[in-house]
Amino acid sequence: MGYKKIHIIRHGEAEHNVDQDYYSFPDAVLTDHGKEQCMKLNQSTTETIQRTSKLVVSSPLRRTLQTSLIGLPLLISRLGGVKNVIVLPELQENSSSPADTGSSRESLERITEFDGLDFSRCIKSWNSKVGFWSSDPKSLKCRAAWTRKWLAERPEDEIVVVSHGSALKFLTEEHGTQGIWDNCECRTYALIPNLSGKTFKLVRCTSNTSTTNMTTPNNNLTSSKQDQTPIIHEQSGSITTCDSD
Repeated sequence: MGYKKIHIIRHGEAEHNVDQDYYSFPDAVLTDHGKEQCMKLNQSTTETIQRTSKLVVSSPLRRTLQTSLIGLPLLISRLGGVKNVIVLPELQENSSSPADTGSSRESLERITEFDGLDFSRCIKSWNSKVGFWSSDPKSLKCRAAWTRKWLAERPEDEIVVVSHGSALKFLTEEHGTQGIWDNCECRTYALIPNLSGKTFKLVRCTSNTSTTNMTTPNNNLTSSKQDQTPIIHEQSGSITTCDSD
């Protein structure tokens, strides 16, 4: 299996990023500055990833949806409109604080700003922060592994993912200084199979146009002897393990 090119974007500045008090408010939204960051993202990617990518996948939290819509309008239009954006709850932020807990499907569908988006993947428990959706390290690793496998099984060979700073540490397996993301930062990775071919890893590219220069993630928090106790994913009915090779 060859590599896929995955462009990963952290959302723009949100209310809780500038004022800790907003952590007590549910599903934080972008600040005005965050929206400006998204507009700059649009300008900087108009002739690059928005011209070549085949799919947009976003976390269902409001700030990531806003980032996708404001930051990637050309790409979304080229791919047939917002109905073709995949809203993937597995990309949600890690913590169980109100700011990092998403709104219900019913609430999201009532927001005019998000008209046309398909929230059918947001099952009732997606924002429960329990079981598969928990914020404990084991669940976070399993959710990230599930997401990498899901991306690998998609038919598109170039995908844009919009998610959150802490969640991306687990998705990319980059921790420490490598795992620090600026708001609206975009990085490009090659998604490749591990030795078994059953699990997948993201290897960062040093250029948006080439995978010849790639850096290996700092996998200090992963190993071949991870806890392999299965976690059941309610949405897909699949059993996810935290194994890595």
